[in-house]
Amino acid sequence: MTSPKLRSVFAGLIVFAVAGYGPAEACGPPPAGPSYIDAFGGQTADLNAFYGGRVGLVMAQSPRGRLFMAWRLLHGLPVGATAGAGLSIPCCESPDQDTWNQASAWTTVRATVTGVTPLTDTIETDRPVADNATVPNCFAGAFTNAAATLQDRITAYGVGSPWVKAWVDGQDAVFKGCAASGVTLPALDPAAPAWLKADHAYQAAALALYQGDNAGAAADFAAIGRDATSPWRPMAAYLTARALLRQALAAGAPNAYADARSAIAALAATPAGTFGQGEARSMGMILDERQAPAKIAAALNAQLSGPSLRHDAAVDFRDYVDLNAKAAQPPEILDWIATIKSRTAGGPKVASDATGADLTASQNSANAYALAHAQARWTATRDVAWLVAAMSLASPSDPAAPSLVKAASAVSPTSPASVSVAYHRVRLTLSSAPQAQTRAVLDAMLARQDLSASDRNLFTAERMQVAESPAVFSHLALRDRVCADDTGADGCVRGQFNDEAEPTNVYDAAGKVGLGPDAMALIDRLPLAQRAALADDATLPATLRLDIALTTWTRAVLMQDNGQIDALALKLQSLLPQLASDWAKVAQTPPGPAKRFAEFYILAEVPGMAADLGGYTRPEGKAVADFQGAWYDWMILPAGSTKGDYAPPCLQTYLPEGACDDGADTSDAAQWPISDLVCLTYCGQGAFPLRRPDFAAAVVDQASLEQKRMAQPYKDGDTLGASVWEEVLAYASANPKDPRAPEALYWLVHITRYGHSHDHLSHRAFDILHQRYPTTTWAKETKYYFD
Repeated sequence: MTSPKLRSVFAGLIVFAVAGYGPAEACGPPPAGPSYIDAFGGQTADLNAFYGGRVGLVMAQSPRGRLFMAWRLLHGLPVGATAGAGLSIPCCESPDQDTWNQASAWTTVRATVTGVTPLTDTIETDRPVADNATVPNCFAGAFTNAAATLQDRITAYGVGSPWVKAWVDGQDAVFKGCAASGVTLPALDPAAPAWLKADHAYQAAALALYQGDNAGAAADFAAIGRDATSPWRPMAAYLTARALLRQALAAGAPNAYADARSAIAALAATPAGTFGQGEARSMGMILDERQAPAKIAAALNAQLSGPSLRHDAAVDFRDYVDLNAKAAQPPEILDWIATIKSRTAGGPKVASDATGADLTASQNSANAYALAHAQARWTATRDVAWLVAAMSLASPSDPAAPSLVKAASAVSPTSPASVSVAYHRVRLTLSSAPQAQTRAVLDAMLARQDLSASDRNLFTAERMQVAESPAVFSHLALRDRVCADDTGADGCVRGQFNDEAEPTNVYDAAGKVGLGPDAMALIDRLPLAQRAALADDATLPATLRLDIALTTWTRAVLMQDNGQIDALALKLQSLLPQLASDWAKVAQTPPGPAKRFAEFYILAEVPGMAADLGGYTRPEGKAVADFQGAWYDWMILPAGSTKGDYAPPCLQTYLPEGACDDGADTSDAAQWPISDLVCLTYCGQGAFPLRRPDFAAAVVDQASLEQKRMAQPYKDGDTLGASVWEEVLAYASANPKDPRAPEALYWLVHITRYGHSHDHLSHRAFDILHQRYPTTTWAKETKYYFD
């Protein structure tokens, strides 16, 4: 595999860059959920502090480069910002994030030239390889510099010059060769000026390299080096060596290696400052990786464990990983990284196609092996890095937990491992240690001024689970959004490598704080009165109080608790003023069919309504028409019934992916002991069971009784309760003069489009709407029914 050390250089060349010789490891960007913790390192200030020596909490699911830095820091070895920035890139090769933007910049300049053929397709930059895969072949620098060169030619000769157009035609062929085979340059008019002939020769060499004709490219670049008039001559020695290096790697023949070494030696012998001369060492190492891997592995080991890191340590580390990929006994640093990720060499592997119980068993087996190995290494070495690994893999119920906790208590507060061992020490003892003792440990940690944003959120989450009161719980339920204010030059590493859009309607109005997933899960397991009290807590941001109030009101409707329905409706007049008149109508209407219709009318107006924060979508926008989400098929139990089957969402719902595993037991009884809603398994594979604060534990029975008064949303064949939407239709049919009737019918048609349409509900609502109210906006906007 071609060393990434060179890829960064090629990205800056005038018309080409060079792809690797093997599949890239997946970057594994974090999910698109709320960003309260970040295994990539977080915001600029936190990254810089880490590079400067502040380890913080070692997260097992961090990219290997970050874990390598953590290993060095745990052993008192420096990293530094220059080496750290490259090591923070999570992929096994330096990605070129701006390729598409720069390709667009090229096409923009290109379009200014008179007579060029407009481009109708996107320029493809990857070339096909075996098994229907592709590898990058053209990078951002190729387009950037092509645009700059074209702009120079336009400045010198004008947009209407036929020679400039000929230059563009040649460059079009070069970029076509990024992905297509058999591409040739257009023939050049013999009368072309000297500058165009020189550029054409360079384009021909670049195209040959893109096409995989390495020997031809080397010959072309060597000829350019002999042309004293060519503006590309200063680059020729490097490019010739590079082409022959590619040829050696592709052919693997002794003579090809000899030619490449000769060209690299010639490059090294050029005067200082010659283009690419500084890459001669790296190019020689690439050949050594193929011909003398043990020698290079030893050299890299010495470099990576030495007192300082080179500026390109990221490349050294990735090459080191590649060279040891198949080692029966990997070096200790790689053994530690694999173990903390539960991928210990020689241990059981998690089956890639396993699901449900099989997946759980496979993971448990791999974790147990990794934990035993980490314990053994800790016992043998007393290296605190192995203690961190073992603690991250242990669960509170593991026999190993007590001895690990005892060892953690002996770690000095000044140790670079102190944050990690403190976090896991609390995690492993949260349900068994005296609460006062746990609070003291956590309060001391939260008093520190050197915690990263992620670390502070994690210790806050632990502290929340031993909150003394609902008021303290409410305060600790809030988490700061990582990178909310990051305006640094490099920004969040997470943001650079996560293509999925992060949801924003889970934060406050400023987009800076939100409820932690563990907090939401615990709130959803509180009884109605405690939930309603949280909605009245003025210390919470208004948007978050809206979330709690609206889900609590929905729950009160399902239970038909008129006191809470009215009290919450009055609060919601200010929290969701778009429906102020509807909330007032609910509070003013006495119990009975009209009041139920007023309540159900709101359920119909607001998609995304839910009885829990898990599965809920906040209504946003100036009007009802702006609201987003999906409708549930609600059912209401008969008055006084305690036969309900309602249960809070499974704990997996609160994870960023937000989905329950159909192949596993997702009940609280099964998931509570093995869950990790605090660090989402980023900190390690050890379980982090939720602990209810005492005030919440005291009302568990009340919450269970209330669940018996509510029905789960309708499932086919369900007869447990009465359908809310059928009741809306019946009321609208019986009260044709109610001004809300046509809109209610309109919503019923939409609701059934995105849910069930029991007994042709959509068709029936559609017919009544068009028969009774044909001239209304609601009828005109309802052109179809959905049965």
